Amino acid sequence: MPNIIIIPGQDAYEDPYAAENVMDYCLHSRCAVNYDTRYITLGEDTNLMARQFQMVQNAANYTRGKRIHHFVLGFKDYFYIDPDVMYDVMELVLSYFEQKEFQILGVVHRNIVKEWYQHIHFVLNHVSLENGRVFYGTRDDYKELQMYLNRYTPFRFQSIVYHDYNAYSEEEEKRYADIFK
Repeated sequence: MPNIIIIPGQDAYEDPYAAENVMDYCLHSRCAVNYDTRYITLGEDTNLMARQFQMVQNAANYTRGKRIHHFVLGFKDYFYIDPDVMYDVMELVLSYFEQKEFQILGVVHRNIVKEWYQHIHFVLNHVSLENGRVFYGTRDDYKELQMYLNRYTPFRFQSIVYHDYNAYSEEEEKRYADIFK
């Protein structure tokens, strides 16, 4: 059963460098296998991509508070999903937010930590590119995304969960740090 996993971030991603830090993690992890964007210059220069987010926020006079949303589509119960299918799911989410005129980065990850785990990271600008509208990331916002995914993908996204940073032991955190170098 795939899930939508909301990563709340330290201080709710209010740091002006939040976009760059999360993009850097997503793109440069050893697990990253494929990525694409909407409304962002494509490339692996996370500083440039983050500055594009910041320019949109500044143009909308949004200079405080939450800067980004970071969420993951997790496919924990699936041993293997064809990379083309993972890419298609990522493209669907990118198109969903493109219709709403938000900048977004999607990155497919495949890794083994405790077990085989395929997932897709998304980093979404909090502010719309075209009209300065804000994406609040409420449960209803993610429910709408869940219904969209259930309609247009072969998967049934059954739950929306919040990632708990305190759920890992020190040993597990060290293991993650080694894997994600």
